[in-house]
Amino acid sequence: MVYTLVASSVTTFVRRYLIEKISLNSAGIWEGMNRISNVYLILIISTLHLYCFPRLLETNILQAFKKENLSTFKIPLPILLLFLMFFPLKRLVISIYFTLYFKSI
Repeated sequence: MVYTLVASSVTTFVRRYLIEKISLNSAGIWEGMNRISNVYLILIISTLHLYCFPRLLETNILQAFKKENLSTFKIPLPILLLFLMFFPLKRLVISIYFTLYFKSI
């Protein structure tokens, strides 16, 4: 709960600072990129918490742990690589999700 309050306060502070010192458009760009970043983090953390960690905690023997560790990352790793493919396609993704103003970035 404390983390959420601190993160929310920092986000609000940064947004206000950008509005006051730079421009409202810059604050909007920062907010858009921040939200995209949050989606990636939520996906990765959810995968770890809901799939990877419970599977790893089920194993008792070191060999089984190593085997399970390798098999566990066979699922999230391709998903992560898929999302890394979005970087070269960022202009397409931005044009789909945001206004035309973001194309100039």
